[in-house]
Amino acid sequence: MASRYRRRAFLALAGATAVAACTPTPPAAESPAPPPQPTPSPTPRGAPLTGTLAVYSALDEPTTAALLGAFTKMFPGVRAEAIAYAPPDELETRMRIELRSRKADILLGGANAHHDILGKDGFLEAYLAAPAAQISARLKEATGLWTGWYEDVLGLVVNSGRITRELGGKRPATWDDLLDPSWKGKLVIPDPALTDAGFAFLATQYFRFDRDEAKTLDYLRALHPNVLQYPRDQATAVAMVARGDAAGAAAWGHDVLAEAARGPAMEMLAPKDSSLEIGAASIVKGTQSGPAARALVDWLVGPDAQALIATIGGRSPVRALAAPPAGSPPLSSLDPGRYDRRAAYDVRGRLLARWRTAAGRQ
Repeated sequence: MASRYRRRAFLALAGATAVAACTPTPPAAESPAPPPQPTPSPTPRGAPLTGTLAVYSALDEPTTAALLGAFTKMFPGVRAEAIAYAPPDELETRMRIELRSRKADILLGGANAHHDILGKDGFLEAYLAAPAAQISARLKEATGLWTGWYEDVLGLVVNSGRITRELGGKRPATWDDLLDPSWKGKLVIPDPALTDAGFAFLATQYFRFDRDEAKTLDYLRALHPNVLQYPRDQATAVAMVARGDAAGAAAWGHDVLAEAARGPAMEMLAPKDSSLEIGAASIVKGTQSGPAARALVDWLVGPDAQALIATIGGRSPVRALAAPPAGSPPLSSLDPGRYDRRAAYDVRGRLLARWRTAAGRQ
């Protein structure tokens, strides 16, 4: 949610993207490059860990500060500072602009798709974190270019009171349940052109219809009469549900579950075929703080950080030993392979055009 990020020294996104498009990826050798080799463990056994870490964070400031604070408490010889906060697509653009003048040592958070493309384009260092042996193969890149440390769901936040009073207590189990006439004027969807949550909702429908754009448009047209508003940010959508102005809204789970003022009137649901993303961390190639960066990746997948993640950010840990955040919907029934953020961005323009047609915004 862009409104929650503090931007530092960014060009206008359109201009930055244009620059990035013209910026060459790191030059490749004439023969195919060998696969990246994992780096050894962070520091020799028994040696004190020291260094300075410059972090690019796709998380909000309070969550980032809490994580880095806990990490540096465990490793007091390391000074870790977030020097930029932005959505992951903007951090990806920034990395490309800074091709020959890297400023970050590590990328913290954001969908693994962004880390994956940066890694394959040569911007990241491969590192196989030892604790990552305890997580599923789908949660990490095979050569160590990125490591997943949390999961997040794009689902539906509902107002329990309105569900009980106006819908007989029936909670939507599928996205198609929202087409029922009983939902008329009760739903809010963050604007897909302006919000990550709104676009993720749009892409969710595209993927559950097996990438059939015509069927996606038909669904959006059928849904539109039930949509009260398309707010310009997700925070507004969630607040409308909290106040009872709307019965439900599409939202990222962590933004709902991390709300300090969240009361029993709000519930987070994961309808069938909801989108599930892996949040990753990766090390910037060429960092001068390699041992500290590798230690941070180890720590994020270790038991201490995994136990902390759910309590400070509303995200679901990747280790079974850590409890999910309170109120989190079960994620085991979701197919993490269905939602492909990179593929969604490839057709972003067409999907937004379909939505504008359905919402009468042409």
